Amino acid sequence: MKIARHEKFHNHEKRLSLSYVGSFFALAVLFASIIIGLFGFYVEHWYQGPASLIARVFPVPAAVVDRDIIWYGDVAKMAGIMDSIQKKTSNENNDPFTLALRRLIADKQLEQFGESLGVHVSQSSVQNFVMNEPGLADFLESVQWSEADYRKYIVTPLLIAQDSETVVAKNAEFQTEPLEKMHKILNDLDSGFNFTDLAMTRSDDLSAPSGGDTGYFTKDELPALYKDMFEAELGTVSPILEAEDFYSIAKVVDISGDPNERARVALQVITVNKTGMLPAFTKFKEQSKIKFFVR
Repeated sequence: MKIARHEKFHNHEKRLSLSYVGSFFALAVLFASIIIGLFGFYVEHWYQGPASLIARVFPVPAAVVDRDIIWYGDVAKMAGIMDSIQKKTSNENNDPFTLALRRLIADKQLEQFGESLGVHVSQSSVQNFVMNEPGLADFLESVQWSEADYRKYIVTPLLIAQDSETVVAKNAEFQTEPLEKMHKILNDLDSGFNFTDLAMTRSDDLSAPSGGDTGYFTKDELPALYKDMFEAELGTVSPILEAEDFYSIAKVVDISGDPNERARVALQVITVNKTGMLPAFTKFKEQSKIKFFVR
């Protein structure tokens, strides 16, 4: 009886020993897998095959831009298309993952810049964007992207940039320099400077080489910005006029037609382009705090 108990105890100890060994081996494999996985993700920039699937399933951060996380799965998805584009259009061999990460960081900064301007692109705007580029469907299929991927990674940043550009153009805070130029031109005209000379030297319009001469216009042909100039007297100089992307000053230089019913007017114009979004966005990016989790 004692021998049977001893054998039973011995067998139990043996099973426990094997259990400990198995547990230790399993933990060692798990630990090694984690180390290899972290090395693969964060040093070798794995983004294809199983790595892409794992990155989409598990929330692995790749970088943080002012507390907004850029997920490894998004970078892996973008890296795939970067790799395809590079192979088709360039002989360069840049790391697709690095290119994708830079692109997504810039997109996140653009999103934050837009938010600072009060720009919020709705999902309906993204979904209603017309995707009619020739060959787009075939391209998306070739890089294994869905229409939803294209709208998320391409359309959304595009719409944010467009709306931000519009806000910047309408906000006088960003237009100090072009407005100062226009007021200086207007003051010089009031001081007796020649309109033609100023147009040739300070205008951004295509008509600058010809002294701002835009030719003759009927009332219907005249751009909406200059409609009030059709009834103005000969030699009249407009105040500063604002268009979507430039400021302008116009002068009536000729009138044709019956004295009681003019047919056409000829104008000279001086225009100064508005400051675009890029300078403000560049300054915004310089203030961003970026933390990288990948090498």
